[in-house]
Amino acid sequence: MKFVRSLAAGILFSATLAVAQPPVAEHGRLSVQGAHIVDSTGTPYQMRGMSLFWSNFVSKYWNANAVKWLVDDWKISLIRAAVGVEGTGAWIRDTAKNNARLDAVVQAAIDNGIYVLIDWHDHNASNHPDSAIAFFERAARLYGEHPNVIYEIWNEPLKVSWGNVVKPYAEQVVSAIRAIDPDNLIIVGTPSWSQNVDSAAANPLEATNVAYSLHFYSATHRAWLRDRVRVAVDSGLPIMVTEWGTSKSSGNDTIDLGESTKWLDYLDSNSISWANWSVVDKEETSAALQPNANRNGGWTEEDLTPSGGWVRARLRTQAGFPTDPPRLEPLVDTFAVPGRIDASKLLAMSGIITGPTLDSADELGIGSIDSADWSEWQLDVEKAGTYHLLARVASNSPSGARIVIRSGNEVVGGLAVPFTGGWETWTTIDTTVELPAGLQVLRFSYEGTNFDGLLSLNWIDLVVPGTSVGPRSASPSFDAVRKEFSSSTGSWELSVHTPVGAMIRSSRGTGPRASLDVSGLPHGLVVVRFRDGSQVSTRRILVP
Repeated sequence: MKFVRSLAAGILFSATLAVAQPPVAEHGRLSVQGAHIVDSTGTPYQMRGMSLFWSNFVSKYWNANAVKWLVDDWKISLIRAAVGVEGTGAWIRDTAKNNARLDAVVQAAIDNGIYVLIDWHDHNASNHPDSAIAFFERAARLYGEHPNVIYEIWNEPLKVSWGNVVKPYAEQVVSAIRAIDPDNLIIVGTPSWSQNVDSAAANPLEATNVAYSLHFYSATHRAWLRDRVRVAVDSGLPIMVTEWGTSKSSGNDTIDLGESTKWLDYLDSNSISWANWSVVDKEETSAALQPNANRNGGWTEEDLTPSGGWVRARLRTQAGFPTDPPRLEPLVDTFAVPGRIDASKLLAMSGIITGPTLDSADELGIGSIDSADWSEWQLDVEKAGTYHLLARVASNSPSGARIVIRSGNEVVGGLAVPFTGGWETWTTIDTTVELPAGLQVLRFSYEGTNFDGLLSLNWIDLVVPGTSVGPRSASPSFDAVRKEFSSSTGSWELSVHTPVGAMIRSSRGTGPRASLDVSGLPHGLVVVRFRDGSQVSTRRILVP
């Protein structure tokens, strides 16, 4: 199938020229006016940047060279120094080393003319306020005269009371900082991992130049949290997003670039500053760097994770430095129409998983689709007009389902999905749709009464009426029950999945052979993925 590659939808390229002056030289000391953080001229100002990982867990990027690379190449105006407070090697247990790491980053920010967020990266700050006060008094004495410095006094309070726990703690620490530094901006965390900004809006601190932190992870925190933020901002609460990720709140699992774009567009429209989590080469979805990326910067596209590549592109574009699209994900497949859409190559989705099917040998499908879920694909339509839309579906829901089809925000058609008799019993349904020419987002919204899900979807054809996209791949072969797998490296991982990708069981081990115990597995088709060192093979197995 013909397809081209393009950046995820929602990034707008700017024609603005690069600003000659560093951010701090141009904007000066920041302060709060109403619901906005403003620069020295009183103009709302939005910082955009990156957060370093916990200082006590991965500190290799806490150095001047890495910060300078982020300034020069990523075009950040803000670096967040997340000083770990509790746990192995953290500030309370090893104060000197963590202070030294912080000093290196703060000095690098000053030298490069960007803002630096000094973050007390703690979940239980109210349990040791004296430590926090000592930490921020030192920072204020050393750096309070510099307009670069911002203090974040409690990273993420847990599910504790704003009025009885967070606010009294904040009043103590703010008072201690103000006794030394009367001017620089202070950011106060909010309950429930810095999401309950509404609590702060109802009962804010009586202090100057104080704003409140919001944290979100795009694959977990969606429109419901943006609605909460809108209410707080409309009430006059100044907010700064001191941490956000493209992944789920665990830092792992799915990347949701559709929601990430919605979030950043909202923050841009309200001049709300942000720092992305995080500059680290840890093997997790939210990490910006691939394992073993150079500690001093100089990263190529191959050194960036899908999250890091996308965030870097966004930072550069918004700073007026459009860049060639990175070769790595999260470039999304943009499907040429007329042509075929591989359902698994999603632009964005909600509540859906991908995985192999019995319907075709070389394509993945999407499944676990429930009522109110949706999926999106990016299209490049050659000519405006009427297209024949065919969708390959399977449904085990007795009442079937309905798909509402949109191009952008416009409803262009619908499909009634019948009960096909099982999740691997496939049929093709069709309709006609009117599509405009050019780049656009095709959205399927799913409706119906759930019966352990509504349907699975393998592919979509969009063709000129009376034509087709040619023959499809043959159905795959499958094995009878096989229990033994050979390992050439002596280190293996084995996982069992449903046909649409949901994991049933997994195990790891060492040795020349791995055994699959089929007892307790569901009857019918399962998909076994076997990792032998760096090699991965997939086998379809029928369980009696």
